[in-house]
Amino acid sequence: MKKNIITSAILVSMFSAAALAEKTEITVASFPNFNQVAELAVPMFEEKYPNIKVKVVTLAYGDHHNAMTTALATGANLPDVMGVEYSYVGQFIEKGGLEDLAAYGAGQFTERMVPFSVAQATNSKGVLSAIPADIGPGATFYRADVLEAAGVTEEELLKDWDSFIAAGKKVKQTTGNYLLANAADIKDIVIRSNLKAGEGVYFDKEHNILVNSERFKEAFSFGQGSA
Repeated sequence: MKKNIITSAILVSMFSAAALAEKTEITVASFPNFNQVAELAVPMFEEKYPNIKVKVVTLAYGDHHNAMTTALATGANLPDVMGVEYSYVGQFIEKGGLEDLAAYGAGQFTERMVPFSVAQATNSKGVLSAIPADIGPGATFYRADVLEAAGVTEEELLKDWDSFIAAGKKVKQTTGNYLLANAADIKDIVIRSNLKAGEGVYFDKEHNILVNSERFKEAFSFGQGSA
């Protein structure tokens, strides 16, 4: 049975016509809470492919990734499909042992995915070894009553980072409440925002270090300004 990858990014199962001709059990290795995605998908998958039984094996986050690292290194105890958190994806797809999913038609879906997530799942040789299952979108939650008490409008809060920081200071001065738990939160958000195509958080597609880029400078400046 071919070995594929799923990440937290990822959930993919590819099977040959021969495999569908007889009753087969496949194993999906996952971790909480990503295992819930696989478990919800199993009944629909088995209904479409009645000759295949899916077994979901779940380990704690650390145990799971350690087990997958060992399995890829030794070639033993590999599942048919594995879930991988995005921070592990790069090392897993570069070490080999995973199938080229483009050979199974996965490439036809990449245009429907966020570009950076496809780049994360593609190794340096251009092999698509994973399919993203989520992209971790961000959202802003706030208490309307606290903003109202501080005399801060939603527009002031969300206009830009300078306005956000100014709104936070006003909220603290007038109500005693904090807009964020830690100034580092803004720094971490900005560092991970507005990445260019093929660019990671710390390195660009040519493996150049980005920690001296304007994005990092701006992130730390905002973090310092909100302290």
